[in-house]
Amino acid sequence: MIKVRLYLFIITIALDILVLFLYQPFPIIFDEFAYLFMAETFASGRVCNPPYPNSIFFETFQLIQEPCLIGKFLPLNGLVLSLGLIFNLNPLTGMILVHALACVALHWMVERWFDLKIANWVSILFVLHPNIRMEWVLSYWGGLVPMLGSFLVFGSILKTQSKQFIFFILGALILLASRPFEGSVILAVLFFFLLFYKIIQQKFSKLVSIYLIIGLIFTLLLGAYNHATTGKFYQLPYLVYEQSYAIARPFILQKPIEQISYNHQNMETFYRNEFQATTRRTSNFSNYLDFSFKKLGSYLTFYLTAAFFIFLFFLRKSIFSCKGKLLVSLIFPIYFLGIFPVQFATLHYSAPFAGLIFLFLGFGFKGLTEAKLKKPLRNFLVVIFVCCFTAEQFYYIRRNLNIRSHGTTAHINQQLAKLSTNQQEDLVFFKYGKRYNPALDSVYNSPNLDSQDVIRARYISPNKNQQLINYYPARKVWILEIDTEIILNEYNN
Repeated sequence: MIKVRLYLFIITIALDILVLFLYQPFPIIFDEFAYLFMAETFASGRVCNPPYPNSIFFETFQLIQEPCLIGKFLPLNGLVLSLGLIFNLNPLTGMILVHALACVALHWMVERWFDLKIANWVSILFVLHPNIRMEWVLSYWGGLVPMLGSFLVFGSILKTQSKQFIFFILGALILLASRPFEGSVILAVLFFFLLFYKIIQQKFSKLVSIYLIIGLIFTLLLGAYNHATTGKFYQLPYLVYEQSYAIARPFILQKPIEQISYNHQNMETFYRNEFQATTRRTSNFSNYLDFSFKKLGSYLTFYLTAAFFIFLFFLRKSIFSCKGKLLVSLIFPIYFLGIFPVQFATLHYSAPFAGLIFLFLGFGFKGLTEAKLKKPLRNFLVVIFVCCFTAEQFYYIRRNLNIRSHGTTAHINQQLAKLSTNQQEDLVFFKYGKRYNPALDSVYNSPNLDSQDVIRARYISPNKNQQLINYYPARKVWILEIDTEIILNEYNN
């Protein structure tokens, strides 16, 4: 068993490095830029950064500006990305390592629920899974970190030896430090399930002790991070950012904050469009229910691509076993508490629930192995699966390569790459047009602003721009106009 997990670990890393070499990904969405900014901060030995001088020109999405400059997210994903930077490697090196660890944790989880054979098959499919590799391993989104926590938590709930609860505590802390809301929902549901189980075994005090340990460790770590970034133990950077910029609230019962003033039209457009979208979803219960089911469908199809649905045909018998009923009993409260109340639908929100989804896949495998199929039919199903899975691999790789090679961010990078041929330092003003998608905003710099060869700044007005030009008198000044076309020219006031 140890050899199998070692092989899975090595194969996962080898495949990821190969695809990374061919793919060479870079951040596209502003969440990715923020995570990378946090990684660069942590790799330099700091928890946060002093605000930029003339900070209005560098104000951007997902970064708080005061009292210090840092991403709004909890630090775990940034710490993972920083591992590569510490050793002067690609920042995604840390994500590749987490992918390999998640594969081993998945094998451990499935083996505890089923048997070694099913664990082997599910883990192989995880190693080859096209969506997970392209969306989370080779990007900066951070879905793999809570997924690892999910596998550790759900793998620990069946057998209750003391050493297994070490993995439960570790998985719980990973979930809370990466996706705190979804992690809290999962732990709350599991508490009531385990509470009933422990009362029967007369081990109630042990369960409470475990949850107190998790709560104490997380509270101390989170409080220390909050104090270092916002100056208050109880105030998250996330809340500081949301109260400053976001009109729409994350949950359906929260009231929007409509009285927000913005310094930049690009940011105002994004958040007002987001508010209008959430208003339409919540205008009546029917609209929101439709949105919620579509969100759930997008999560399921992300993990269970067309090829995987073959195995779900065999759920009928295996899902009605004792373990199957347990899984179903966990899914409904977790869905209604962890997915339904959230007004947004981003794929990495689903990562904490990945353990449940792959357990469903395990029940599909179990049903297939128990089904009395004739050999020709079984071989036919295997061929169909291999063909579908191979086609999906090529489709997702080609789609992502097309986005990376021909998307707007790629064109911006190509324009700025022209400046690298100059033996000088540059200052580039980004001037966005009305038809540009603000979700692809690219005004991001490293924490060490003055050390950059090219500084990116927002275009405000000729008079105000002159303040920044005067601050950097030795830099050559450019303007990058971004609308239906992307044009780089020398700046003329």
